Amino acid sequence: MFGIFTLVSIVVIIYLLSAVYGLRVRVDNLERVLLSKAATVQPTAHRESILPGAYVAPLDAAPVLPLTPTPLSVNDREGWWPKFTKWVLEDWLVKLGGFIILLGFTWLATYAFLHDWIGPMGRITLGLVGGTLLLVLGWWRMQRFVHQGSIFIVLGSSVILLTTFAARWIYDFFTPISALVLMFASTFFVTLASLRFRVRSLAVVGILLAGVVPFLTRMPEANDLWLFSYLLVIVLGGIWIVAKVGWRIVTMASLTVITIHSVSYFSINISADIALLFAYIFAAIFFIATTLSFLLRVSSGGEMDDLIIAGWNGLLLLLWILTQASKEWQSLILSFWAVAFLLGAFLVFRITSQRGALVSYGVVGVAFLGAATATELEGAALTIAFALEAAALTIASRLLLGSQSITEKTALLLAIPAVLSAPSIYSFVWRGEVLFNKDFFVLLIMALVLMFVGWYVNRTRRVLGETTSPGNMTIGSTVFVIGTAYAYILLWLSLGVIYRDSVAVPIALFIYTVIGLWCYLNGRIHGERFLRLYGGALIGFVVLRMLFVEVWDMELTARIFTFFIVGVLLMSTAFIGRKKKGEAITLKQ
Repeated sequence: MFGIFTLVSIVVIIYLLSAVYGLRVRVDNLERVLLSKAATVQPTAHRESILPGAYVAPLDAAPVLPLTPTPLSVNDREGWWPKFTKWVLEDWLVKLGGFIILLGFTWLATYAFLHDWIGPMGRITLGLVGGTLLLVLGWWRMQRFVHQGSIFIVLGSSVILLTTFAARWIYDFFTPISALVLMFASTFFVTLASLRFRVRSLAVVGILLAGVVPFLTRMPEANDLWLFSYLLVIVLGGIWIVAKVGWRIVTMASLTVITIHSVSYFSINISADIALLFAYIFAAIFFIATTLSFLLRVSSGGEMDDLIIAGWNGLLLLLWILTQASKEWQSLILSFWAVAFLLGAFLVFRITSQRGALVSYGVVGVAFLGAATATELEGAALTIAFALEAAALTIASRLLLGSQSITEKTALLLAIPAVLSAPSIYSFVWRGEVLFNKDFFVLLIMALVLMFVGWYVNRTRRVLGETTSPGNMTIGSTVFVIGTAYAYILLWLSLGVIYRDSVAVPIALFIYTVIGLWCYLNGRIHGERFLRLYGGALIGFVVLRMLFVEVWDMELTARIFTFFIVGVLLMSTAFIGRKKKGEAITLKQ
């Protein structure tokens, strides 16, 4: 009890000193105001010139001049350091004596702890009372100095948390639930102060301190129901703060707390069905909150925060499903969430026309769809499925959203199956005698899908009337060209299986030359610069291959035949598209 009395005495002394100094400052200000008013009403020099016994007019008879606002004095415009220095120098003997007494009380408390003058109950009581007084002091201080008061409030809450932690771990004073409630109450006070004085950083600190509380309670056994129910309260409180003042960083703080407590469950050796159920609830809450944020937004700010929250929420839920959900149900669960995210993103986009809403959970939904596919398939089947899904999403984005830019960006999803198909190009099966193998169908479907998607994207661009500069590569053209490259690779590998190299290579080069010449000549005749460049590039590939590779590797007879046939094809262009002398030339350079 002596320690409690000491702490209360120190707080009272500090409060009295601050109050006395505040009153003195207010009295000085009042005196300056009164003196300025008196000087305006009756100048001193005039009254001293009046003869003794003469009639003196009352003050009310003097002309009343309009009062002007008193300008700020030099002292009011000073910074915090000059003010602090002035405060220290005023009655410095009293302040110095109080500081020395404070040191004496500190050493007395330390001596009392070492010699057990204050028992365990007194120590815990002293810590709790001290933390509470700091909270009260911080609230009072924030009314004038927000930053200083915030420091006191965070310090007071931390003192209560550490004191309760020591009571649980060292003295075993509280039950886990009572300790949880006590520590949560201190963090709730921090959050309440942040709302009262509109301090965003204080709200974030309050959420983070609340998230640390379960680690300090030392529950005898893991209780997922109690733990995640408590975390649910934190999440709902954070969402309430965001709904009230719009601080999205508080939602990120809540996600941080959930992520920290989820890491220990991302192990195949731990099964937690209750925790997984709460993970679904958390994901749904953050999804609904982000969706409502897009629907109710009146300005364009905060989109990046919502994108981060959406991606973070989706990744966290994906890890929960892949590590805790049953293997037999993973694909179904992932498909359900994929449909939910895609449908929500689509509806918000159609209502608000905000692309951020579509990008946020639209990308998450596509990722979940890919994860669901990956859990069921593998190898060549997975590559083919990804290619078909990417093509279907491209068409759906055009039909449902009507946006050319979104359609073109969706087509870029074909890069995933393109990467997965690389092993099919270098597979050893092409050295055998079986043509229609799994790698054959991978390359065939990739070629067909890429060429179709490229054609479809370019067609939608022409339908919308969007044009590009001649020769510029669009996303649709790029996808189509890559598709033709897959077709050429498939032709080369298939001929290698059917024929020996001395026959397969000349046939492939002949076909490449014919296609290249057809594209080049059509481009010249119709003035399509892209088609002409494509044909010229294909012809250039054939010529370079012949000069730098086949001239060394090909057999002599095959080399003679190949060079003759390609040369004849190239020279025949002199007689294609030309007219007789004197007639206009129809070719467009």
